[in-house]
Amino acid sequence: MMEEQKLNEIQLSQFAADKLKKQALEYKRLQESFSKRFSSNNNNQFYILSLNWLNQWKKYVSYDEIVANKAPCLYFGRITLDRINDDLQENVMKCFLYDPIKTHPWNTFMKQECQENVDYIVIDKDIWDFFTSYYSGISIIRPSNGNGKDKQVAVNLLRVQNKIIFSLNVY
Repeated sequence: MMEEQKLNEIQLSQFAADKLKKQALEYKRLQESFSKRFSSNNNNQFYILSLNWLNQWKKYVSYDEIVANKAPCLYFGRITLDRINDDLQENVMKCFLYDPIKTHPWNTFMKQECQENVDYIVIDKDIWDFFTSYYSGISIIRPSNGNGKDKQVAVNLLRVQNKIIFSLNVY
């Protein structure tokens, strides 16, 4: 009850409400055309998007209500979003990195227990660029293998553990 009262105290301008509605409709358009872009042979690099963040965003923009042409929900424009993919990134000590260090996709580690369509979804650059034009976050980029309908994204949740062994025997 108290949370509902706090949410009601937050006023949203018509301009802000229109921007959020526009975001919801734009995402719907991008999502509907995603499968065609996915199977395109030009498209071989994809992004991982946290389902937790996406569901939070859907509440924030009242996605389900807006695309159904209904009145926005109580949370419309009234919650604070986390950074994109903060919940997916594994913070590990990185002693082995791929070159180029700052941009190589395998230098961003995901938590190993993550599952597709449970913890994350695969999106393309168009959808990633759409979200990051409004919100900040960590890009998790992954390449694809195969072509057309046989294309698969190599999420690669496995990490290699390297140990350096020094020998004290000197001959």
